[in-house]
Amino acid sequence: YGFMGGNPAILLRTSDGGASWKKCSVDTSTVVYGFPINKFRFFCNDYGMACGGIMDIAGVIWTTTNRGLYWSVKTIAPEPINDLKFFDSLNIFAIAGDYEYGTSVLKTSNGGLNWNYFNIGVFGICLLYTSPSPRDLSTSRMPSSA
Repeated sequence: YGFMGGNPAILLRTSDGGASWKKCSVDTSTVVYGFPINKFRFFCNDYGMACGGIMDIAGVIWTTTNRGLYWSVKTIAPEPINDLKFFDSLNIFAIAGDYEYGTSVLKTSNGGLNWNYFNIGVFGICLLYTSPSPRDLSTSRMPSSA
């Protein structure tokens, strides 16, 4: 599967390597459902999140538990979410930031039902890098040399 999003947030899904794209169903009960998407991350084929938002308005997480057919939407910060990392299905780490609020770290230990928000006092927009987890290492392969 593959996914595409952007500004404005339109969630598209492909299951044929990008030959065709279909709109995903999205919870439209809040105004933030249409905010820009910055990144997609999946824990497994069924369970994934997208992140994004608008500066000075809201940081948003979109969550799917059915391979991206339906996405729920939740505001979790006052600035855009730039990236996120799954440590396991419940423990997730996100980084947010803009030039007014600065950089923030968000953590959940219950799969995104609740998020803890910490402003770290660094102004600007930061990107996220974490070293590979044992799960990442067990599923990745180094390219073979020819």
